[in-house]
Amino acid sequence: MLFGAQRVKNVHIYRSLASLGEVDTQPIVDWLARAQPHIAVTVGMSAPEAPFPEGDFEVIFVPVLGFDRGGFRLGMGGGWYDRWLATQPRAYKIGLAYAWAEVENLPHEPHDIPLNQILVG
Repeated sequence: MLFGAQRVKNVHIYRSLASLGEVDTQPIVDWLARAQPHIAVTVGMSAPEAPFPEGDFEVIFVPVLGFDRGGFRLGMGGGWYDRWLATQPRAYKIGLAYAWAEVENLPHEPHDIPLNQILVG
């Protein structure tokens, strides 16, 4: 699996929660395990009290409740992902969202980390 010229070895993806209206990540996890067995996939929770995943990741999938074309996202409001993504500056950050969640412009602050790409379903 390639993103740009970089070979991906470590991917982090969140365990989606239907009760929060998040995009189901299980098909992506299943596909990675089947089609890309050389990639280490870490599946984690993003609860406000959860510790940050250990290691450096080349790709990080991020839950998105709302987003704009600048790559800014609306999450649950706790700032967990922004704090963790700040420790992963080289990671390619992919948001997973529903098409109806796009807005023209989300307010953002200097500590908000924009995503590289948002996949909509």
